[in-house]
Amino acid sequence: MRGRQIIVTALAALAGFAAVALGTAYFVSTRQAGSGAGAAAVGGPFSLVDDNGAPVTERTLAGKPSVMYFGYTFCPDVCPTTLLDMSRWIKALGPDADKLNYVFVTVDPERDTQKLMHAYLSSFDKHIRGFTGTPE
Repeated sequence: MRGRQIIVTALAALAGFAAVALGTAYFVSTRQAGSGAGAAAVGGPFSLVDDNGAPVTERTLAGKPSVMYFGYTFCPDVCPTTLLDMSRWIKALGPDADKLNYVFVTVDPERDTQKLMHAYLSSFDKHIRGFTGTPE
């Protein structure tokens, strides 16, 4: 039982980190928008493609909490280490792992195609889906 508490705490910490990162990105983008610099909208509707080529939107993740990690396939150490950690957490959760969505979202969509994302993620837990899109 103690191991499960550690995993749940780690997932909550990861979700908290993601929330802070998204909040920071939103703050920076709204400041840039006011200065005339182009900025991407944060939050709200999105349209991407998963690593199997299927279209995904915000509705795809509805109904379950999501663990999202933003990175890129050519990341030398942090991204694969984090995805390996996530794979271990998923394994430790056992059947409860199905109660969450796990997503690796590329920040380098020009390089990280659907096929490349699929090949890259084959080294990690099958629950983790890869999302890619356009630079916009």
